[in-house]
Parts: sequence; C-alpha cells; structure tokens
Amino acid sequence: MSAHDLIASIGFAARRRLRQMRELNQLSKMDAQQFADMGVCRTDLTAIAGGASDAKERLEAMAKKLGIPAARLNEEHWRAVDMARSCAACRERKLCRKWQAGEGSRESYRFFCPNATAFDELNSEPFH
Repeated sequence: MSAHDLIASIGFAARRRLRQMRELNQLSKMDAQQFADMGVCRTDLTAIAGGASDAKERLEAMAKKLGIPAARLNEEHWRAVDMARSCAACRERKLCRKWQAGEGSRESYRFFCPNATAFDELNSEPFH
C-alpha cells in the first residue's frame, strides 16, 4: 500500500467515524415517542449506528452485486432493521469485502453473510 493509499484510507475511516458520531449524537437527542413513531426502539438504532460504520455501504454493495435494487432493502421496515443490525454486528467484514471484489463464487456469500437468507428472499420476491 502506497503512502497516498494509506492517507486516503485513513481519511475515509475518519469521515465514516465522524458520521457515526453525528448519528449517535442525533439519536441521543430523540425521545421515546420519536423512536416509537419510526417503529423501532432506541437500542435498535443505537446498535446499528454504533456498529460497523460501513454497514450501510456493505449492505448496498451486497445487494447491488446480487442484482437487488438498493430501494428494495428498505421496502419492508423490519427486514431492513434486522439486516442493518446483523450487518453492523458482523465479524466477517474482510470476507465480505473480498467477495464484493470478486473473490469466491457468486453463491459463496451464503457461507459468511448473516443476511444471506434475507438477500435470497429479496431476490425471489416480486419488487413492488
């Protein structure tokens, strides 16, 4: 890795962390009714926001590679929350990035992705 790549990587990570801190700050200002209006509890969103800061990008990249439109991820509220929570807590980020970069077979995500079943369901259901 060149010095330029290293600096770019550090900058990207710092921007993600700042975004994560802003999101956690915004969540801390919300009251129980606001969470209820969204249909989630504080711990759900805090776990998602406080988890891996690249979870949203990884979810969208996985969907894209599987031919699932990004809008499809949020079509069903509870599935979207569950998928985001699973992705944020996933310990296989390295395998995920490698798979997204083209390593492994098209179906190999099923062996490491905690959202494999949900992605398969999204691929098999009609898009509204």
